Amino acid sequence: MPMGVYEDLQRLAGMVRGFMASRVILSAHQTGLFVSLKKPSTSRAVARHLSLEHRATEVVLDALTGLGLLRKQKGRYVLSPVAKKFFLPESPYYMGNAFAHMDNLWQSWSHLTSILKNGGPAPRDSFDHETFILAMEDIARWKVREVIKHIDLKGIKKALDLGGGPGTYARALARRGIHVTLFDREETLPVAKKLAERDSLADRINFRAGDFLTEPIGTGYDMVLVSQVLHSYGPRDCVRLLKKIKKALRPDGIVVVHEFFVKKDRSGPPSGVLFGVNMLVNTPEGRVYPVEEIKAMLKKATFKKASVHHLQDTVLVVARA
Repeated sequence: MPMGVYEDLQRLAGMVRGFMASRVILSAHQTGLFVSLKKPSTSRAVARHLSLEHRATEVVLDALTGLGLLRKQKGRYVLSPVAKKFFLPESPYYMGNAFAHMDNLWQSWSHLTSILKNGGPAPRDSFDHETFILAMEDIARWKVREVIKHIDLKGIKKALDLGGGPGTYARALARRGIHVTLFDREETLPVAKKLAERDSLADRINFRAGDFLTEPIGTGYDMVLVSQVLHSYGPRDCVRLLKKIKKALRPDGIVVVHEFFVKKDRSGPPSGVLFGVNMLVNTPEGRVYPVEEIKAMLKKATFKKASVHHLQDTVLVVARA
């Protein structure tokens, strides 16, 4: 086989086999393998402690070692620095909720072939809402500082975090002395309140439950933040929501739309287009919108000229009422 062809095959095979590493890591997290290795241990001791089958445990621990998440020392398995950082709950960088949500997504993505034939979304039989909201907290806390830094908060006294989920951004705004309302579904707010109480901020956030597409969202806001919300809806509902936001803002107030970045022709980057598949699988009409489409929606909602701020893998689109 010519070298160029072989290299192409290796790249393709790497993508096709990607599910193997993913499944090993997710199952290890789900069964508690990483936490059980806070102290170095043998495969037999781990299997006994977690009530797992020994052969299966040893094979998976070896695979995790090959992936660089564990090391072997004198017959014992030891967590790598990366595993300690992201899989141990006591770590400030713990991402366990996000990984647990990925395990939920595994179930819905497994319907993709059927969805290609019949349309989506996938059944939500195994969906865990609390895990989803906590996963959003895990992810948003890596982005919140950069997002807030790119918003001009001068003159912002009253803000709405619309569809704010765990309240990561609402808490960041409250810390800056802004009177903030977090609006989300009723089943979301207990998680958001618990996180706000953890940070001693619950008394500085107004929690409001409801469906923002059909119920009042309040008025008189200087700013409405819509972070990672529009991608869950089709274009018509997005415009409806933006028109509603326009009415909720004070004159010259701002809307801040935060979304995943995707090129105008949706040819990349991989993170953006793959998230588009996630919306296909998990929502009736959602998708990732290029900046140009977001700006067009804002124009239909009669917002003024929008400005764009590109972040690491997301984008902010800011427009005035």
